[in-house]
Amino acid sequence: MMIFRFLFLISGIFSIAACEPKMIKQSSTASATKVDLSDVPESVIGVVMDRPGGFKIKYVLRKNHEGQVYYDVGGAYPDGLQVEVDVLLTESGPKILQEQTDIDWVHVPSVVSEAVKKENAGNIEIVRVVANIQPDGYTIIFEFFADERPLHPRFKVSLSDTNEVVMLPSQL
Repeated sequence: MMIFRFLFLISGIFSIAACEPKMIKQSSTASATKVDLSDVPESVIGVVMDRPGGFKIKYVLRKNHEGQVYYDVGGAYPDGLQVEVDVLLTESGPKILQEQTDIDWVHVPSVVSEAVKKENAGNIEIVRVVANIQPDGYTIIFEFFADERPLHPRFKVSLSDTNEVVMLPSQL
């Protein structure tokens, strides 16, 4: 299954997230800017590239949100799998928050798809599914988007490595 292949590819990346570093404070206004790779701190590039699989960076966005600096590093593996790595810049160095990739509905684990079908009483058409690998390396949060909610997921489901499924609140 693709999602577990994806989890395997990035399983080594989460060992750096074990501690809770202090945040670097910036302005409180939220903004996002595309930046050249040469303008990205080497430590951010290092933490993103420190994984097996031949990941190639295609773009980097810098975001300031609630006084914190984030980098969204997008790229692809040689087999075509495209991912975005969300990195928080902290006083003790960059911290990977999650890795995400769009997946097809057919690749959603059956326990997750069944939970969504049960919640989806109105039979809302799902047009996009995003899998977010969490820093613990054992949890995947699936976000399900509908046409009428392109910026916010209609459904969010957490799946643990023990197949525990939890419906999470989403912004309605």
